[in-house]
Amino acid sequence: METAVGLCDAPESQLQPVLHVDFAANGHYALCGVVDSGKSTFLQTLLFGLVNRYSPDHLNIYALDFSAGKLSVFQDLPHVGGVMDGSDPERIRKFFGMLERMAQQRQKLLAGGGYRQY
Repeated sequence: METAVGLCDAPESQLQPVLHVDFAANGHYALCGVVDSGKSTFLQTLLFGLVNRYSPDHLNIYALDFSAGKLSVFQDLPHVGGVMDGSDPERIRKFFGMLERMAQQRQKLLAGGGYRQY
């Protein structure tokens, strides 16, 4: 699962190649930055690329947005199970409960199959 998110600068070769985020090849990513550094804009770009490339059958998004609410534009897409902000702590609690149940189900499903990382 991958999508283009912009251009990166390679001054030594005087190129600006396309920057891809590839979850299948690289696993998880961490996004860090100070206030107003573009984190929410980057996430909008990433999600826009993913929802335009993959069907809701292959992509499910749950977003926690404790910032400017920029991810709320995705809320009504069929790919999106929810966009949560700090105004509804009960909804966030239920979301993390759902994640815990999913992790337990996957651990049971993969138990005994030689998947030691689980």
